[in-house]
Amino acid sequence: MGDTVKTERLQTDVLVIGGGTAGCYAALTIAEQNAAVSVLICEKAHIKRSGCLAAGVNALNAYITKGRVPQDYVDYARKDADGIVRGDLLLTMSERLNQVTEHMERLGLVILKDANGKYVARGNRNLKINGVNMKPILAKAVEALPQVTIKNHVNITDFFVKDNRIQGAFGFNIQDGTMYVIEANAVMIATGGAA
Repeated sequence: MGDTVKTERLQTDVLVIGGGTAGCYAALTIAEQNAAVSVLICEKAHIKRSGCLAAGVNALNAYITKGRVPQDYVDYARKDADGIVRGDLLLTMSERLNQVTEHMERLGLVILKDANGKYVARGNRNLKINGVNMKPILAKAVEALPQVTIKNHVNITDFFVKDNRIQGAFGFNIQDGTMYVIEANAVMIATGGAA
């Protein structure tokens, strides 16, 4: 007989798969809007340095600068993706881009400003930031929330489906082999382009 696999069963209101910028910000938003909702983030690496922004981009490319409107961002994204986009979803998202930027600044992200206190922009949508700070700032904010649990080094491998509805997921800790069976009322996938 071989070794038995340690199994841990978890239950949460919202399971966020991926602890990069999107996953952390989603958990932060959910927790800030409803303190009674439990959130579990499963990240295959570690949330402090996971995701494409962990390398430190030096600009927020989606900010809507003065004189521009959210539809301008939709048009930019549509052209960049050769027309393969959902314009309605992009518009809804882009209408909130500046609020997210201001929220990140309140969390501690330093954004370059001119002598009048206005953001310094390059082109139509680039604000200068120190990108390597974004992930540690988000990780710290999420770690401070009592209703958010973080499982680093957990790779989600499949969904738990019942009655044609995703009700959770299965995963493994890549360091110690623990298997996780996670039941969730909602599952959000935030694995980004790399996954």
